[in-house]
Amino acid sequence: MRDLRYALRSLSKSPGFVLVATLCLGLALALNTTTFAILDAMLHPSLPVRDADRLFTVTMWGRQAANDAPTWERYEVLRAGKFYEDIGFFDWERMEVRAGDDVGEQWVSSVSSNLYPLLGVEPEQGRLLDPGSPQDAAVVSHDFWERWLNGRSLDGLTLWVGEREYRVMGVFPSAMTFPGGDVVIPVPPTAERTGAGLRRLIPVVRIKRGWTPEAVSAHLAILARRLTLEYGTGPVPYAFSARPITPTPEQLRQIHFAMAGAAFLVLLIACANLANLMLVRGVAKHRELALRMALGAGRATVARQLLVESALIAAAGALLGLLLTLWATPVLGNQMPPSVRELGIVRPLPSWRVFVAGLGAAVGALVLFGLWPAVRASNVAVSEPLKDASASTTTRRRWRYSPVVVAEVSLSLVLLMGAALLTKAAGRLSESTLGFDREGLLQAWVWLGRGMVRADSAERISRDLLARVGALPEVRSVAAMAGGGGSRSVMSEFYDGSNGLLARTSFGPVSDSFLRTLGIPVLQGRDFLPGDERARAVIVDETVAAALWPDRRAVGQLIKLSGPNANTPWWRVVGVARRAFTGGPEGDPYLPTQGAVYQAWQPDSRVYGWGLAIRTREPRLDGRAAVALRQAIRDALPGGQALWVRPWLSDFDHAVRARYFLTKVFAAFSGFALTLATIGLYGVVSYGVSQRMREFAVRIAVGAPSRDVMKLVAHDGAVMILAGTGIGAFLAMWGSTLLGDWLYNVYHTDAVSLVLAEAVLLLVGFAACLQPALRAMRANPVEILRAI
Repeated sequence: MRDLRYALRSLSKSPGFVLVATLCLGLALALNTTTFAILDAMLHPSLPVRDADRLFTVTMWGRQAANDAPTWERYEVLRAGKFYEDIGFFDWERMEVRAGDDVGEQWVSSVSSNLYPLLGVEPEQGRLLDPGSPQDAAVVSHDFWERWLNGRSLDGLTLWVGEREYRVMGVFPSAMTFPGGDVVIPVPPTAERTGAGLRRLIPVVRIKRGWTPEAVSAHLAILARRLTLEYGTGPVPYAFSARPITPTPEQLRQIHFAMAGAAFLVLLIACANLANLMLVRGVAKHRELALRMALGAGRATVARQLLVESALIAAAGALLGLLLTLWATPVLGNQMPPSVRELGIVRPLPSWRVFVAGLGAAVGALVLFGLWPAVRASNVAVSEPLKDASASTTTRRRWRYSPVVVAEVSLSLVLLMGAALLTKAAGRLSESTLGFDREGLLQAWVWLGRGMVRADSAERISRDLLARVGALPEVRSVAAMAGGGGSRSVMSEFYDGSNGLLARTSFGPVSDSFLRTLGIPVLQGRDFLPGDERARAVIVDETVAAALWPDRRAVGQLIKLSGPNANTPWWRVVGVARRAFTGGPEGDPYLPTQGAVYQAWQPDSRVYGWGLAIRTREPRLDGRAAVALRQAIRDALPGGQALWVRPWLSDFDHAVRARYFLTKVFAAFSGFALTLATIGLYGVVSYGVSQRMREFAVRIAVGAPSRDVMKLVAHDGAVMILAGTGIGAFLAMWGSTLLGDWLYNVYHTDAVSLVLAEAVLLLVGFAACLQPALRAMRANPVEILRAI
């Protein structure tokens, strides 16, 4: 207790030091705990429900060639089980949603009246659906409420779903991602009793206490046998499978380790800065410490008291870091673009693991910045500091160069390099040449439904679909494409074991108007013509042509859409198109492909979904026009539906936004690290100047020019800056390998990024040395020597 009182009294005499130290440590701990909260949410996903380990969705499998069991009858068999406390269900589809002047397509979930009570979800605002809710009630997600409804009061707030108006009665928590969709409405009473009108039905159960997942699976197998006994065994046997509603844990990738590493580097720099400040503080108190030791205080007592001071600063920093983390996690979650969440970086949520990690980081920081300065400060010769004017001579050389500052500078360069690389990569991706005009280009994905397309009607249905969509006044041209082409090998007829094989090439069937709709020109040969599908015609892009036939004309050559050992037919090249990014529904939205092969498309009855490329007359369509397009597709395909109509490059734009978001994160890390390193450098140089003021006074008194004194101070700062820059350059080139997949078209040792990061570091570093150098240059020798 005496050590605590002494530490509080000592720190109260230096409020500026306490404020700077607490801010540095608190911000660094907040960055670390917030980053850990992101990783923890990925590895331990959770939903704000009651007893999540007892909640399961049930998939109802099974299909017969004839006399198939209806979906509702399967649900009734499931309800006959004895393993659950309560059971509900939900359905979902894309529907037109209107809120004020905003119109667009959204995923809408229809739920049974007991689903939210079954889940045990607490509303963020208002109330959620329950058995007493009216049929015109709806609840929305937090994001939808803020983005579409502008966060308005729920009193009198309405929206339209399809042709029906609903009253918004509640907002469910932002972390509640189940059952999905931004708008949730109740199923009609008839559907809740009989399942009528539901496209699909997904049961949700809360199992009884004491039932294990294995016991539930065994019981579901018994229930499935009832369907088998009544309807027989067909192509897909009847079965029920239960799966927890809790999201599957994400797998950590290189970018996640890079984020964690960046946050840890910031903490190391903060600890190094605090260690430097504590060392300077110990040197400034060396006369006081020597006097106490002369009066009988042991070295252990002095070290313990100094360590208690560090512990108080660590506690204050930990408290500040905790408060900042609680504030930052929801703010960061709301700022995350959806594409970042889909890539594994999810909304951070505070948990006990996050708080334990923050406490551990604070204790580790205490050891890093408190132990060594306490030992160094207590290891003082009692006689030396008590000699008159010794402060100006005994510590002069010690504080000219600080290895701690060198370490801070080098670690700051690592983070600056990462931010520079990500900025350059995001810029190159956003400015990359697409090979076609993106304005007014939409994509749609059409779900035809199993068994809807017969072999003799596939071509007629596709022709009718293209005709109906193309007849809309908003549409200039339309083309179809079949998904599932993927990325595979392409082999030419001149394959000799080493040449004539391209390993990574995307291809897929497209209709004869595809290249015209996208605006991709044919450079050699011709475009597709009707009947090319029967002649097995293909068009390759420049990349494929140059790789397979570097010394030949590509038009007229034969290729296999597979490797050399596959027994597949040959296709004839009829044209060479310009290289273009064609990341549609089946394309890679993050990296342009390494070559493309377009096959003449022949509709296949085995394909349950088609893609559409739609070129509109106006550069941008409002939500109503998109809804009209979707309705036209639905009219052309009775029993089918359009799952989405959206800009062709929406996935590409999401990828760009994801990269810019991560660029901002690393820029924040590097900016904070650079600030800490600048403070540390300024502190060391400034303290060194104060310790050498008598030397500077003597130099000026004997005739040394002021600029020579300035050069001495600048030299000391330059040594630390250049040493840190040299070491940091090697560390930066090694550490940037963790950014890997996020460096589109940028190498991790990019010289321009490294030079830019070094230039920023050198500029800020020398600026930090400027004020102490000017103070030394303007020293008045008469006043200084008189004060000694």
